[in-house]
Amino acid sequence: MILCGIFILNFIPLSKTGQPASAKPEEDWTEIPPAQLVSSRDPSDLDAGMRIFQNKCALCHGKLGEGGAGPNLTDNYWKHGGDVSNLYNVITKGVATTSMTPWETSVTPKERLQLASFILSLQGTNPQGAKEPEGEAWLTGGSNQDSEKSPAPMN
Repeated sequence: MILCGIFILNFIPLSKTGQPASAKPEEDWTEIPPAQLVSSRDPSDLDAGMRIFQNKCALCHGKLGEGGAGPNLTDNYWKHGGDVSNLYNVITKGVATTSMTPWETSVTPKERLQLASFILSLQGTNPQGAKEPEGEAWLTGGSNQDSEKSPAPMN
């Protein structure tokens, strides 16, 4: 399992500005303030997130998000919180002592938000052979805003 992160971890030197040295001038590396982290349902954002997922996440989380070395991303159970800001943070910083590597130096903030939005769009897809739930159940509150998700009561 640990090898998953080792295979996909790339050493990326940073420039003096803290951006990857390989960053293109047209890329915006300005972090998104937490209050502005809102999941997108725009098809172009979800498509961009899907491409990132297939290139960087499917190795550990499965092509359909069903899980593998990493957890199932299609159910409503989350180890580190199940709203867009929690996902964005895990994508950005990774998870210590696991194979979840940080992507903050190789994926722009906008792309990380697109990726988090795509992952949230996988909820309820129930792919065949999905890994068993891990973590705590999260339920959507009374609106469609991901920022209003809260942990489900555990009985």
